[in-house]
Amino acid sequence: MLKNLGLCVPKKNAEETIFLIKELKLLDRDLKINGIESGFVIIPIVRRLSRDEFNILKTNIRCIELVTHNFLEMRRGQTVRDVLKDSLPPQILNKIPKSVDVIGDMGFVFLLPFIFVCLIKYLAKGE
Repeated sequence: MLKNLGLCVPKKNAEETIFLIKELKLLDRDLKINGIESGFVIIPIVRRLSRDEFNILKTNIRCIELVTHNFLEMRRGQTVRDVLKDSLPPQILNKIPKSVDVIGDMGFVFLLPFIFVCLIKYLAKGE
């Protein structure tokens, strides 16, 4: 475990918060996002927030708190592409991001709408 700064937000706001802190280049990708039983998620960040960064987050995510937390370090393993390589053709697979965000026991992959449509069409064919 590693003691680090994090942002504590309601679980329902986790995906939006992760998106915002990625845009601000604040997400600490070496530490695991931690879901806690009280319906909150603690997202590790790489440094203290500037006043402007905090205001951006506070404007979009009303319930947000800067905390110090003991995070588990991320284990590097297979990428999303590694997992899907036997299930999808290369032209779709090459468009899928390599990374996944894990919150508790759920994984999130951010797909552009075009890639999502291609994937749905491919899966509908049943190939």
